[in-house]
Amino acid sequence: VLGYLMKSFSLKYLLIIYQCLAYYTFPTFIVRRKPTTIGVRSITFSDEGTHHLGNGYAFDRSWQQYRRAIEFDDMFLLTHGFDRFVAVPRTIFQNAEQWARFRDYLTLHLPVTKVSKV
Repeated sequence: VLGYLMKSFSLKYLLIIYQCLAYYTFPTFIVRRKPTTIGVRSITFSDEGTHHLGNGYAFDRSWQQYRRAIEFDDMFLLTHGFDRFVAVPRTIFQNAEQWARFRDYLTLHLPVTKVSKV
């Protein structure tokens, strides 16, 4: 009886460990191998949405698929889905005027939230 309890007790903990690995560790290995997360990506913005072009892939995402844009001091995050986003760094803009024009362009398609450092 004691051996059976030990096996079931160990099995329970092994399942918990496996679930933790499956939820936290395995996705990072999968994400690291996806071509959309590796290398340089070119993103083009239009009235229809965004066009993503990278090494070995290309896809379009319409504005309806995005939920909102979050503006930080150094970047925009365009959120889509529950936990997915596209980062647009401020360094790609040549001056503050281009940054402001891009913000105005985003407000035509998405709700923009400004987040400031506290």
